[in-house]
Amino acid sequence: MPPGSWDAIALKLDKKKRKGLFFWYSISAAVVLMVATSVLWFMHKPKKTELQVSPTEQSAGNNQKAEKAIAENKSDSQDLQASKLHAPQDWHAANQPVVFPKTKVLSKGADDNKILTDQEEQPEKQNSVSSAMDLPEGFGLRTSSILSDLQDRLLPNSLPVAIKELVRKQYAWFVVAGLSGQQGSVAYSVNPANRRYVHKNYLMRMQDGEFSMGGLQFSALAGHKINSRWSLLAGVQYQQGHTRQSFDFKDEVPVTLVPGNKPDKFGNYPIIGYFAGSGSTQYQGFSATSFAEIPVGVMYEITVKKHWLLKPSLTINTGFVSSVSGNTLDYQLLNIAARNQDWFRKTTFSANAGLGIYRKLNERAQWGVSINGSSMLTQTYVPGASIRPRNQAIGLGTQFIWRLNR
Repeated sequence: MPPGSWDAIALKLDKKKRKGLFFWYSISAAVVLMVATSVLWFMHKPKKTELQVSPTEQSAGNNQKAEKAIAENKSDSQDLQASKLHAPQDWHAANQPVVFPKTKVLSKGADDNKILTDQEEQPEKQNSVSSAMDLPEGFGLRTSSILSDLQDRLLPNSLPVAIKELVRKQYAWFVVAGLSGQQGSVAYSVNPANRRYVHKNYLMRMQDGEFSMGGLQFSALAGHKINSRWSLLAGVQYQQGHTRQSFDFKDEVPVTLVPGNKPDKFGNYPIIGYFAGSGSTQYQGFSATSFAEIPVGVMYEITVKKHWLLKPSLTINTGFVSSVSGNTLDYQLLNIAARNQDWFRKTTFSANAGLGIYRKLNERAQWGVSINGSSMLTQTYVPGASIRPRNQAIGLGTQFIWRLNR
């Protein structure tokens, strides 16, 4: 082989290799350029807009949009209330359920600071209520919370009407005017601690010679219904009791011992014995006792028929003796003595129970009749007295009830 042949062959091979490498390098560079151009073109295509915001700017923007939505919601709730009040017949037609548009929010991840907005998909606002609802969850306002806020704002306007209606029908104020005739009696007993101060035949003589007569009772009460059945009562009443005395007897005269003994509340001393058949008493007369009382109690209402009501009642009366007149039998000497107002307690307490049937005359007025009985809870005379009288009475009366509020 001639010298230099191998060198010539190697040179030719090196030229072909260089030509092949240049070709492939050119093709690779063109592909890379095309790919890069396509990516850049797709990335910057004006189809969607990305707003880069910092976390601080996003929070401030969110707060401003939330405040604006709440302000619009307040204004719209007032408009809704006004439209409901002035045009109730159009309320249901004008407020059909609203279909709220979907709002696209970027999922949380690496790009939490991006908010995706699509102006093309933002629907036209039909009313301000739907615009207030059209907020992304990131703002902290949800559809359910806004609806609850609307209900809270709408309810107070209807509550006063309902309350007034309830007060008109059930929680009513009323007044009661009553007049009744009382047939009373007085029950006498002896204080066990002062038995020596009382004549041994006193209770028998009083039982035979004193008779209770009728009296009148006037009452004016104010009532308040606390529910559909129960009512509270309070007011004033005046009653007077009459008694007739008819004594004609002879009895023993007591002998008392003053030295070493103390008198009772009425100035009498203990009895140590009697003189037989030496005293007589004859008397015909009348006496009267008047009380001013403050009754406080309850009344229950039962509907019997459409316009008929049955009403039991119970009151506790605080009484004051207003006047005393006439005579009575002295409990030690068994002679006639003038009644003294100082014998009576300053304050007495009694209980009164009644049962009445009433007719509704109209929406506000009722009239009825009642039977009632009363009894003293405390004795009539001062505490510590030798005699303990207590008054009882039973009566039949009429009452008129007038409701104050319609």
